[in-house]
Amino acid sequence: MQLISLTFSDRHRATEVLADLGDLSLDWGVPLDQAAAAVTVSKRGHVRVHQSHEAASAGAFLGGMAGFVAGLLVLAPGVGTAIGAATGGAIGSAADPLPLAGVDKDFLKSFGENLERDSSALVVIVPDAGTAAALATLKAYDDGVIAQTVLDAATESAVEDAYAARTA
Repeated sequence: MQLISLTFSDRHRATEVLADLGDLSLDWGVPLDQAAAAVTVSKRGHVRVHQSHEAASAGAFLGGMAGFVAGLLVLAPGVGTAIGAATGGAIGSAADPLPLAGVDKDFLKSFGENLERDSSALVVIVPDAGTAAALATLKAYDDGVIAQTVLDAATESAVEDAYAARTA
């Protein structure tokens, strides 16, 4: 397995690229929502880890539906839907403590602490068979700097176990 990072000098660029990738039909050997996360660093040095948009979107949809039903009960479906979607999106994005299967969120935050302030990085873990496709896709984002490394056996095993647990 390979860990690939794509760093950007703009704090918002990695999340934009992550959203763009979610709109593509990728064949990297793993689903994007399990393979990629964006790490952003604010001007003040605060590090945040963002999942792919699928988790937040699913949470927003489910939250919106729950809010709509709750809104019907109090005769304010529009307000209920808006509140439910916002809450659902937050819950959906927070519900999964591991943005990348098998990779601790603390690792990603530590990775972010090594980035420049007001910058971002896209971090992707793909099986060896998906590496060429992932690199080809990521090279299109020529405003970023690509780095890659091979995961050690213990980390690779943890990632494979986490992938298996998520798909079971």
